[in-house]
Formats: sequence, structure tokens, C-alpha cells
Amino acid sequence: MEKRPRSSWLSLQGYNERTLPLKAQWYGKRGNTFIGRTDDYSLPLYRGKGYVLDKQFLEPEMWRSLEYRQDGITIEPPTFRIRPSQLVREVLNAFGGRTSWEGSSSDLATMLDTTRSGVPRTPKVLSEKIREPETRAALASYGILVDRRRANGKRLITLTRTTG
Repeated sequence: MEKRPRSSWLSLQGYNERTLPLKAQWYGKRGNTFIGRTDDYSLPLYRGKGYVLDKQFLEPEMWRSLEYRQDGITIEPPTFRIRPSQLVREVLNAFGGRTSWEGSSSDLATMLDTTRSGVPRTPKVLSEKIREPETRAALASYGILVDRRRANGKRLITLTRTTG
């Protein structure tokens, strides 16, 4: 089989040569992730070791279809939900039927049962945990996007429902 050209390989993962950031999140087959360079030296090196820029391509069939040119194959993202941590379950319960919510990490902490194991007890740690890629991915698999912004000197967390 013929290896897929770099530009096509990037395009399938949502990137192109001109807008490729200097550093990006890389995903490995063993579940490891890291922020790595995407320069002309590093990208082929990581690609050769089986790393990808989009998690959906970690599944072996998807990876083969990404790495090698195969006529007639369309790539569909897998349909699965990430098993939620206790923190994700608490956020889902607190979010309820809302379409969006915005507030500080202190506000979010008051909505959660922080006595439960796996749920951060302080707003600072909660803010750190909610930003972790695993937490964001798990919430996204349930149709909730996490965003952070500053307004009037406050650090705000925004939760938005993307699906019904």
C-alpha cells in the first residue's frame, strides 16, 4: 500500500500546511498524549511512531485508513462515549437540562457535591481538572463543551450544550 502524502494526512485530521500550529496535541496508541512540535523534523518522526493529531484515528482500522491511501474508504468518527469520571458525572448532574451556564470555578464548586471521591474540593483544583483534555473530551462526548474566558478581571468557565 502507498503511504498517504503529508498534506492529505494533515487534512483528514482537520489541519493544513499553512495553518498547522508550531505545537499541537499528539495522541498515542497506548493512551498517552503530549504537546509536541509539528516542524518538518518532528512531524514525520511522531507520525512514524504511530502518533496522530486526532484521537479518532487511534482505532486500528481508522489509523490504517489515515496512514495509507485506500480507494473507496470513507472515514467516519467512531460513535462511543468516554466513561465518565466522578467529576464528569457531577458536572452532568449539575448542568441538568440547561443549554448553557457561565460562572467562576467557585460558582461551579457550589453546584457540585465536593464531598464525593474524585470531585475536587477547592475551586482552584476544580478549575485545573475541568481544563484537562480527558475531562473536556468526556464532557464533549455527552454534548457539553467547556470554554474559559476572562471578563471584568474574573476567570469564567462556560459550559454549552451542543446536542439535545
